[in-house]
Amino acid sequence: MPLTLTQLRKTVAEMDAPELRGPMEELFRANVTNKRLLTALLEGDSSDLLAKLDSELLKAFWDEGGLPTMKVGGAKKALAAYLKVATPMQALGRGVAVRGGRDSLPERLRRLAGKQLQQHGKGL
Repeated sequence: MPLTLTQLRKTVAEMDAPELRGPMEELFRANVTNKRLLTALLEGDSSDLLAKLDSELLKAFWDEGGLPTMKVGGAKKALAAYLKVATPMQALGRGVAVRGGRDSLPERLRRLAGKQLQQHGKGL
C-alpha cells in the first residue's frame, strides 16, 4: 500500500541528506516528467515544462494542413505540471491567460503556429 502524504513527510523528516540523495536520484531517473519537475523546483528553471506545454498545445489545437485533434489530455497534464512550479505572475501572464494580450493562450498559439509555418516555408 502506498504511503500517505503524512507518512511520507514523517519518513522524510527522519532522514538526513545522504539518505535523501538516493530516492531523489531514483525519482529523477524514473521519467522525463520527474526530471522536468525536479529541475523546475530545484533549479528554478521551468523552461522544459513550458516547452512541453507549448508542444502539447500545438498538438491539440494546430495541425499543419489538417484539422487539429482537439485532444487536450496531454496539454492538461503539461499545464498542471507547469502550474506546480510557476509563480502566480508566470501562471497568469504566460501559460494560463485565455483572453487577449501578448502572452495570452490564443496569442501564444498563434505565435507557435506562425513559427511552425515559417520553419516549413509558409506564412501565416
